[in-house]
Amino acid sequence: MIAFTDGDCLTWYIMQSAVTLASLSAPQSHCSMRFEITVLQLKEKLDKGERVRLIDVREPFEHEYSNIGGTLMPLNQLRRRFKELDSEEEIVLYCHRGNRSAYAANFLAQRGFKKVKTLVGGINGWSEKIDPSLPRY
Repeated sequence: MIAFTDGDCLTWYIMQSAVTLASLSAPQSHCSMRFEITVLQLKEKLDKGERVRLIDVREPFEHEYSNIGGTLMPLNQLRRRFKELDSEEEIVLYCHRGNRSAYAANFLAQRGFKKVKTLVGGINGWSEKIDPSLPRY
């Protein structure tokens, strides 16, 4: 098994681009753990009125089917669109289960984003623990 450093997580993902997203495993915990936020922690921040920028890194059809109000910026567009984001702003990225958003968080952190997090469990976790009325897939 190959161990990756923080800087290698996105490189590994790009090398695996021929593999379908459904078969990708999450980045190893040592390269994503410090960038995580649980659905309960995010709900608490939102309930307190804290400013958090939600970014949905899923595909447009997924966003249309079910979303929690985040700005759509699919993972495959992040490399060219990340400059639209404020590196000083608190950003929470989410996807279906957390894999794609973990890669996105590592990518942004490598570019100087200090307050970037990935939503553990993704929108699926949000539906399970926060809002059961949200469609799951």
